[in-house]
Amino acid sequence: MTTQAIFGAITLQDMRANASLTQLVMPLIARACAHSGGRWTPEAVADGLIDGSLKLWGTMQPPKDLRAVAITRMAPYESGVPVMELLLLGGPDHRGMFRFLPALKDLARRSGAERMVIVGKKGWADDLPEEWVQVATIYECSLERAAQD
Repeated sequence: MTTQAIFGAITLQDMRANASLTQLVMPLIARACAHSGGRWTPEAVADGLIDGSLKLWGTMQPPKDLRAVAITRMAPYESGVPVMELLLLGGPDHRGMFRFLPALKDLARRSGAERMVIVGKKGWADDLPEEWVQVATIYECSLERAAQD
């Protein structure tokens, strides 16, 4: 019999009270940051968790198997439209986090968001429900001296 995965917030208080939880969470965050194209570092995520601008979510397979973590933040568009952004996913079952999108959307609504945005890899589109549509593509160019034209 397979047990149901549990989804929920992981708070700083949880991590301070349970060092083994922190030891599970931080490597997953570091791995997610390593795949963020330089947009995030574990230190920046830790700072955001400490100042409250970022929230940490996790899925766990009982009793102690942390399968995925996600980082979100509330950040309005320049137009003022309140948005929840899912910024990072990490873990051995990070795509499994997508089955908890309805719960994240509900949390976003209750937090006042009118939209939810996922910032991630192009391949994630295959795992997202139909209601998620691509609305932009980001192009990036390195400006390091060695890369000059």
